[in-house]
Amino acid sequence: MSEKINQNPERESGAKHEKLDLKVDKSAESHKPLEQKSETAHEREKSAEQTREKIEKSLDKEADKAREKQPKTTEVREPQVVTRGARDAAYRSTMQTVRSQLTPVQRNFSKFIHAKPVEVTSELLEETIFRPSFLWGGVIGGILMGASLYIFSYIQGFKLSGSEFIVGLLIGGVLGVLAEKLFRHKKTTKGPNAKTTHKK
Repeated sequence: MSEKINQNPERESGAKHEKLDLKVDKSAESHKPLEQKSETAHEREKSAEQTREKIEKSLDKEADKAREKQPKTTEVREPQVVTRGARDAAYRSTMQTVRSQLTPVQRNFSKFIHAKPVEVTSELLEETIFRPSFLWGGVIGGILMGASLYIFSYIQGFKLSGSEFIVGLLIGGVLGVLAEKLFRHKKTTKGPNAKTTHKK
């Protein structure tokens, strides 16, 4: 029996070396994308840091501009004295600009309403008869006085003249204004800034 032994150690070692070279080449190729990926991730981090720094710088600049625009608290402004002439001139210029935007009918009505006698009369009425306290007091006083006099006259059997409600309106209005002033005086003395003194 003859056995053929075809073992060539040089061929086998050469084949092994080729396989190893192929494996090394493949492993090198497989490592290249990881290195490239890590490089791109590193570049991304750098670009993100750069953009973050740019944003922070722009925000700092905007904050500095806002601080510059705000008035400084250390500056003490002198109180401006507004004279009556300056106030009247500002009022006239405002009225002229507003009236220039109105129709002719509205302009004439505005001139009538803002005439000096009409303004003085309206302010006087506003401070006296047309005050809410005067009106409410007058209504309540007129109703109470008129109703009580009507019931009293009905029981006693005499006629009313008709002026009782007007007198009740006036008396109630005056009482309403007095009550408002008294209430306002108490509110100002008991306000948060009022000084209270305690006796020991």
